[in-house]
Formats: sequence, C-alpha cells, structure tokens
Amino acid sequence: MYIKELHERIQSVNVWSVLKNDMPRSNYAIANRYSNHDSLDNCKLPRQDNERFTYPCLIGEGVHGYAFDCGNDIVLKVTFDINEYKTAQKLKEEKLEGIVKIYDCFEINEEDDTYYCILEEKLDTQNIDIADFILEFRHAWVLHKYNNKTINEAYRNKSEMINVVRNSISKKHISKYDCFSNILKKLLEEVPLCEPDIQPSNFGLNSLGKITLFDIQ
Repeated sequence: MYIKELHERIQSVNVWSVLKNDMPRSNYAIANRYSNHDSLDNCKLPRQDNERFTYPCLIGEGVHGYAFDCGNDIVLKVTFDINEYKTAQKLKEEKLEGIVKIYDCFEINEEDDTYYCILEEKLDTQNIDIADFILEFRHAWVLHKYNNKTINEAYRNKSEMINVVRNSISKKHISKYDCFSNILKKLLEEVPLCEPDIQPSNFGLNSLGKITLFDIQ
C-alpha cells in the first residue's frame, strides 16, 4: 500500500477501528476505555482522568510512514520500517533518559501489508535552541571529517574523538554536548544495533524540558 493510501485509510473510521480493536493485548486498548481504573493502574500510558484519545490528527510524515497526534500527549507512528519497530520494542523495555518514551508497539496485518505502530510521548519539536545545538554538533563532527555513521561508531566505541570534537563546540552549548554525549553513549550501549539519525528534526523537549531523541532506526 502506498503512503498516500495509508494516510487515507488511517483517516477513515474503519481503519481507526482496526487500530483500536485489533489489539486486545495492548495497553492502549485498556487506556482508551478509561472506565476500568484497576486496569489503568497497570497501564504504561500517561493517565489523565476525564481525557480520552481523540480521532488521530496528522502531524508529520516521512519516507516510511506518518505520525498522528492522538491527544493526551500521545503520538501514534505508523511505519513500514521494521527496524524502527524492533528498536522501539527494545526502547520500550529500556526506558533510557533522553530517549523518547515508548508506551506500546503493535502490528496491524491487512491483506499483503503490515503496518508497524508505535505509541510514544509527544515532544516539543519547535525549540530553536535545540535545533541550533544539533546543527552545531553535526558541523563540529564534519570539521573532524566524521559523518552520521561514524558519529554513531565513535559513541558506540567510546572513541577519544568525542572529547576532541568537544573542543569545537561553543561555550553556550558545552553543557548540551556533554548531556547529549552521555545520552548517545548509553543508547548505543543498551541498544548497540540501533542507528540514531542526528538531525534537528529528530529532537525535541520532553515534558520536563529535557533534550530528547526520537525516530531511532
């Protein structure tokens, strides 16, 4: 199924019913009812009384799928990328600082297509200072002849280049560099096969105002 058709199908009542009804094992199915409070006590989703998930609203799209705002600070990602789905499953268990919270992951099988669905926390992606820092971060690595792939390799292997590149970061962003370096090292230590994409569009601030990485393959 093409992305445009997926968008149209997601917007229809029928497919939204599939999203809600095709996963009885999911915490989301429990949280969406909001009537069984005993079940909600064990739910991994944020609990806010008198609020329900709303009809999904498209908030972003990429090469592999779409992101929808479901209300209650929850984002639903629907993707064809099985690697992102597998990484999300691991992140759901790890709950790493500085990494987007994953509340639930599930598959929807429809004829010849499989959609991988990820429910995650909604982030503030409009912070200019964070975007400015990530651009400086990337530029500093380019100056030292490193690209995205070798950035991950450096952090995965705890390379001395991490400290070398630090010298090219402006003073106003040094604390962010140190913080993000720790986040990246921990992520690649706990989920060594993942490939985070260090782009301004893949960062935001969580509810505590902390820099947070998402869209991790």
